[in-house]
Amino acid sequence: MTKLDPFSIRTYLDPDFRHRIRWVVWDPVAGIIRSKQNYPTEMEALLWAEDYIERRQIGLAKRMTTKTPKRPRDLNQWAKRMVDIVTGEADDKAPTPEEQGKNPSAVERGKRGGEKGGKARAAALSPDELSRQARHAARKRWDK
Repeated sequence: MTKLDPFSIRTYLDPDFRHRIRWVVWDPVAGIIRSKQNYPTEMEALLWAEDYIERRQIGLAKRMTTKTPKRPRDLNQWAKRMVDIVTGEADDKAPTPEEQGKNPSAVERGKRGGEKGGKARAAALSPDELSRQARHAARKRWDK
């Protein structure tokens, strides 16, 4: 098979049923995706493949958006929260670091350090120490 571009669609004849057509798509996240269903025409296979790509891209876009604040699970609490938001008594957005009484530059430094902290720590440890800590962590997880 030739190299596929991201989200490019290829069709091929099903090896079991020569009169049926299938599609294959290369997804940058999930890899190669093949249809499990046979289609009577190439046009129908292409339409289904395009529909798959559209659904996949919508799903990725939803995951990449920022999360909204958690809503209460109890229906009465949820209803009160909605009334508070509508009347302006409560905000629908998460409080900023300034509103929480935190220093914004300290928050930014903490985020930058947190992104590289685990990798830097793992690189500084010897293989024996890393292995010992991994065993210890696995044991603690299984003890729960």
